[in-house]
Amino acid sequence: MAKQKKIQLQDIASVAGVNISTVSMVLNGRARERRISEKLEKKIIEVATQLNYKPNVLAQSLRSGKSYILGLILPDMANSTFARLGRYIEEVATQEGYRIMSCSSGEDDNNPESLINSLIDYQVDGMIIAPTTRMQPSLFKMIEDSNTPLVIVDRNLSDVNAPQVVADNFSIGYSSAEHLINQGLKRIAIFISPTTLSHMESRVSGYKAAMEKYRCIVEDEFIEVIPYENIIEETYKAIDRILSLKPAVEGVIFMSNMIGLPALEYLYQVKNISIPHDLKLISMEAAPYFSLMNPSITAVNLNIKQMAEKAMDVLLALIRAKEPVHPSAYTIPVSLTIRESSVKS
Repeated sequence: MAKQKKIQLQDIASVAGVNISTVSMVLNGRARERRISEKLEKKIIEVATQLNYKPNVLAQSLRSGKSYILGLILPDMANSTFARLGRYIEEVATQEGYRIMSCSSGEDDNNPESLINSLIDYQVDGMIIAPTTRMQPSLFKMIEDSNTPLVIVDRNLSDVNAPQVVADNFSIGYSSAEHLINQGLKRIAIFISPTTLSHMESRVSGYKAAMEKYRCIVEDEFIEVIPYENIIEETYKAIDRILSLKPAVEGVIFMSNMIGLPALEYLYQVKNISIPHDLKLISMEAAPYFSLMNPSITAVNLNIKQMAEKAMDVLLALIRAKEPVHPSAYTIPVSLTIRESSVKS
């Protein structure tokens, strides 16, 4: 099969019946500046579209001083929450003429620094980062020193000079506990990830506030901290501890779907727990799994699409700003999708 000829400006000019410079002005958004009529501008764009013209990205970058690439660092692309967040960010970026360079940081000590250095070397126009506990303030200072616009997403960082777009984490803990309390429960346990980041602390604070408001028992043994290392095995052990408590725990809230998924597998397949009869459950959403399970699992919806769109709006505003934009915090509301696992049987 013969290689398809690459369309040049000369081809567009020939079909449209104009000179190459006019085509160049139109395709570079300078039609008004050069007083090219709207009719002719529309004609040239239509011809370019029909011929499937693809601009030279490198040439555009050299002219504009922009790479039209955005860096995205997320902790775990295998996590459905971060996979969806990345997909929605990429959708908005594509609509705005940007490409996304996606990276997964994990929890490795050195990996985040190497990823950030690579993105700076590639001269990305901006970055969106969901931080991990291993990301030290010096890494974000490195981004600031490179004059690369940055937006923090999903997790709060108190000592970073950048806009932050996060879920209403206090409401996650509060609304989850309140819902179970409204089902008549008093002894409610929570499973959390170990972190110095404030998002998990806010979820625990919300849980405690609801429990105290309704005069329910809050004990240290009701709060299980699951380490990232050997998360599956440690979740199993924590389930065994919770189920051994007397009087029995009546409900459990999994503050991470990476904990919730193995916990549910263990409860169903090994412990033979009847949900919601023996134990009522809430987890962070893991779309689409929880809606398809039997019984279906009540889950907190983080409004990931809204979070992604807001993060992109803020980043694009930073990129296009002629003056420095004061860092702000943006809180995305959450909602509880009530399903079978948490209601009275």
